[in-house]
Amino acid sequence: MSEYLGKTIRVSVADGRTLYGRLEAFTAEKDIIMCDSMEQQPKDGSARFVGPVVVPGADVMKIGLQHL
Repeated sequence: MSEYLGKTIRVSVADGRTLYGRLEAFTAEKDIIMCDSMEQQPKDGSARFVGPVVVPGADVMKIGLQHL
């Protein structure tokens, strides 16, 4: 995952939300620390700015680069 540091990533979480933001750090437990993040809701696709985010590794379903 170190190749994603400083890049904009997309993280799908267990509750269906998708988070987009710049990967700042990660832990051995796969916790994800992102900044300048947006959250997209699964039901209506609405998005909102949420700023810095810590996503527990247990909630991470999928990680990928977000191509802009």
